[in-house]
Amino acid sequence: MGARVIAVAVAAVAYVLFSHWLMTGAPASPWNAVVIVGPMMGAAGVVAWQRRHWLLAVIAALALAALVVRAWRGDEFSVNFLYVCQHVRSICSSRWSSASPCRPGASRSSPHWRAGCTAR
Repeated sequence: MGARVIAVAVAAVAYVLFSHWLMTGAPASPWNAVVIVGPMMGAAGVVAWQRRHWLLAVIAALALAALVVRAWRGDEFSVNFLYVCQHVRSICSSRWSSASPCRPGASRSSPHWRAGCTAR
């Protein structure tokens, strides 16, 4: 296992623990949504930009900017809103990662990986 994989795993675990603490320990902070949803939204925007999905990159950037502006203004987000954002973030990332073998030129192009992919 490479150092990059270990670093990503450690960062992911730290992020999950920090998000959990933030949701349970300080649910009234206006910056909760930025800290909880922001890193995934930023990563999604960067990956979309790298893959030349301009519309998705712009949508991610605008959503992140809207969260930052609302937090900067001091608007508090309800806990229910944060839970919905976390679920949407989780569903989008799982769908995105499960669809990656279906894209053209995917590194895992074995028939077993691509069995569930539909041709365009």
